[in-house]
Amino acid sequence: ADDWNTPNIGVQSTTQGGTYSTSGKDDGDPSTWSSSGSTPDKTDFAQAYATSRVVNGHFFVYVAWERTSTTGTQGYAIEIDNSGSNVAADGTPQPKRGQGGNVFYISSQGSSAPAFDSACTFTSQSNYGTTCTSSSLSAGVTMAINTASISDPLNNTTQPAGGFFEVALDITTLTGIAPSCPGPSAASVYLRSITGQTSNGNLKGYMAPLSVAPNSTCVSPPIDT
Repeated sequence: ADDWNTPNIGVQSTTQGGTYSTSGKDDGDPSTWSSSGSTPDKTDFAQAYATSRVVNGHFFVYVAWERTSTTGTQGYAIEIDNSGSNVAADGTPQPKRGQGGNVFYISSQGSSAPAFDSACTFTSQSNYGTTCTSSSLSAGVTMAINTASISDPLNNTTQPAGGFFEVALDITTLTGIAPSCPGPSAASVYLRSITGQTSNGNLKGYMAPLSVAPNSTCVSPPIDT
């Protein structure tokens, strides 16, 4: 019964956005990605949120975003890397894929509910976008969109129907990796819009990366004096 404004659930938010250079591809080397031009309203972001938690032994990442426009066809990539967040000197997000991670591709038409396209696991840049599933059940993905106008208490705005996306990602279902002791280090969430909904899509708008991490399963040892 939690919501995004439930106290003390560790929601990260970002409003910093920009546009990737049109020469960039989603499966290209992120170290070469740069910023240039402007993002069309249909693939632009107004605000993004992320948080994470362990539910029944599974590590979930929750991502939500508000859209500048609720018309047109949009494609999105949600990339979760097992490394700290990384940006270029000019603020361009440049994911570090050397420690592996996952990427989820989502699309939407107008204000309709988002559609799952595929999810991929990778261990490095060399195999990014090659090991994928098109089953939302296998990927552990659940999505929703607001069907009526809502008030966002986190930034005091009113969002029209179809303006607020939220996605729950069960990382354990996709990868088999579960919370452990010691706990894994912080992961980074990169949210960007793309043309098409596959790893060879052209890069469009982006949000600054967000950091999430599962709780450690370590417990304090019992001590008798």
